[in-house]
Amino acid sequence: MRPLVSYNGLVDSDEPPSGTPRADQLRKELADAVGDARKRAGLTQKQCAERVGYKRSHISNVERNEDPASEELVVAYDRHIVPLAYEQHIVPPGTPLLLDSWEKWKTASEDEKRLERIARHRAAPSDDQSNETEKATPSHAGARLILWRRERTVRRSFAAGIALAAIALIAAIAIAARDAAPPRVAAVPRDVCVRHPSDASVVCVRNRGRTVDACDRDLDRHRAYARVITDASAPNFRSPFYDDNGSRRGCGNYDQSSPVRAVAVCVQFEGCSGFKQT
Repeated sequence: MRPLVSYNGLVDSDEPPSGTPRADQLRKELADAVGDARKRAGLTQKQCAERVGYKRSHISNVERNEDPASEELVVAYDRHIVPLAYEQHIVPPGTPLLLDSWEKWKTASEDEKRLERIARHRAAPSDDQSNETEKATPSHAGARLILWRRERTVRRSFAAGIALAAIALIAAIAIAARDAAPPRVAAVPRDVCVRHPSDASVVCVRNRGRTVDACDRDLDRHRAYARVITDASAPNFRSPFYDDNGSRRGCGNYDQSSPVRAVAVCVQFEGCSGFKQT
């Protein structure tokens, strides 16, 4: 994956480097990618909305670049829409996820906002310039303004001191509570099973999240297989893990080198279930 675009550390320029994609361009590319993922999966906007849990009108607005795509939406696409295109061999393995494009757009958008704030700060007159003007044209109103500014500085300093004292007190309480709390025990993955919504096939996790069983329990000659998300592969899943008996009844057992976070069961020609966490 290419490094994300960032303008961090830019001091002497109010504009991004030449050749750097702007946020509006990256947002348009993300909207096009969302639409392409749906079309390659062979889904209508209504079918796509039902799979990812959003309204069809919102899907349409995102594809037309009228609404920005949220992080939750692109993650849902990567989990439920993009894999359909993989299974139909329309998208080659290793294609970047939509989440990568979303992170590039979000970073560029935040950096452009930061540059705008820098430009406004440079354009605004400083307090030193205002004081020089007041000294050049002394008046009763100017003297009152200077006095008010001094009082405001004192009040702000006093408030800042109180805030720092409160932060220090809260930190001390948090440290004391942490030291007094019992040590945390690492969570152990549960033994779970997930069943296909239209088929009797199941996928189970056992052995403290280290073994996955893919079981075909139907005689319809459709092969069953598992999708597995581990600590090492998250947020992506690994697939397919087929049962060992072809299209006959039986189970395939697969030991995992990393603890399993979630599993889903898939059946040939019948699609996949949702992921179930361990």
